[in-house]
Amino acid sequence: MISKLIKKNKTFFLLIIWLSFFLSINLNPQEFFQLNLINKFRLILPFLLSLILILFSLNKIETSKQFQLPHVFFYLIFFSYLCFNLINDLNSNYNLFWPIIMFLSYFVLQSFVKKNERILILKFTILILVFVFLFFLSSGLIKLILSDKYHLYGIGLAYSGGIEHPPRSSGLARLSLIIYGFLIIYYLCKNNIKNYKFLFLILFFAVFTLLFQSRTTSFIFILINLIFFVFYTKRFFFDKRLIFFSIILPFFINLSYTISIIPVSKKTSEVKVSKIFELSKNSLIRKQSNIEEVDKYSSGRFGNWSKAVKIIKKKPLNGYGAQADRIYIKQSIHNSLLYSSLSGGLIASVCIVIIYFYSVWFIYKIYFVNHKKFINNVEINFCILLIIILNLRSILETSFAIFSIDFLIYILAFSILNDHLIKNKNEKVI
Repeated sequence: MISKLIKKNKTFFLLIIWLSFFLSINLNPQEFFQLNLINKFRLILPFLLSLILILFSLNKIETSKQFQLPHVFFYLIFFSYLCFNLINDLNSNYNLFWPIIMFLSYFVLQSFVKKNERILILKFTILILVFVFLFFLSSGLIKLILSDKYHLYGIGLAYSGGIEHPPRSSGLARLSLIIYGFLIIYYLCKNNIKNYKFLFLILFFAVFTLLFQSRTTSFIFILINLIFFVFYTKRFFFDKRLIFFSIILPFFINLSYTISIIPVSKKTSEVKVSKIFELSKNSLIRKQSNIEEVDKYSSGRFGNWSKAVKIIKKKPLNGYGAQADRIYIKQSIHNSLLYSSLSGGLIASVCIVIIYFYSVWFIYKIYFVNHKKFINNVEINFCILLIIILNLRSILETSFAIFSIDFLIYILAFSILNDHLIKNKNEKVI
């Protein structure tokens, strides 16, 4: 009976499972017994739903597909995290949660989701990101307004309603950047939508991508706009309205915000024509005065990377299990390759490098070989943009190397691109 019910409502059930993975994000399994009932349910829901799907759809699993490239590289990363977690006495068994849920989300996506369903899940994911962004933005802004504080960099400490483990300002900036990227791609692929409401949406998300003053996100924002200039020249560069709403106006709004948060006592001396360049730079690259000059723009990342490299060199073949950076560095390592090396050893680090090369191959095939074929395909262009954004973000954040929003988006975009390129290869188009 359950099997028939799943079969009849398969697409809906897959969407619920996909949503459950998002709902479990930002919850720490080590705090399970301290969580309230709702959060405990959020944490175990993806396991329960995935198990039900697997048990009642065993005949749908194509075992041979799991051993195909590039799937095997992802699975090797998950299993290396898990194995080294088990043999490392310093690591908690609770951290087995991370590689297991990474495996489940990837396995469900590859084993039970068809190509056309992945596009539907992509659209559903965009809706999830929009809802999450607007929910946490409005919640944080309400608290900031009530407390007469409006520095958005600290919004993560200001959520109302007692929200546990809310996203930081950098997380909200990342969501805004992804939504901004989707809107730009949609605008370009649909041949310049002559609708100012749409342009104001682009402006809204461009502004909030910058206002949170996340240096990583601002850096990626600049780079992806350069990509738009290069690969969508005729549609992007020569559209004066789009340039104004996506770059010029957001920059000046961000600059005005930067000036507005300068203490009143300093404004007369700070806001001069000679200071405009410095203020413009600081509006994109937030200044950190409490960190040594040599490392201020990395927020201490370089020092932590050095510590991680020393630990990895002691046992280059071995990893220390999931969340190893929290154990040995006492915080996130802020780099996907170093996290994979520290947690999964040589196997994971080699596999993630191969995945990077795979993603570069996708970009080459779409932008240089099949650009004319995919020029108006919103989903393919957006997936390429997602891969670029998350690859760049992985340089300065753990990103898709651990279970997170980045990870779910990355494996989805990666799968869609892999499907399309295999299809084209079979059709002898490539």
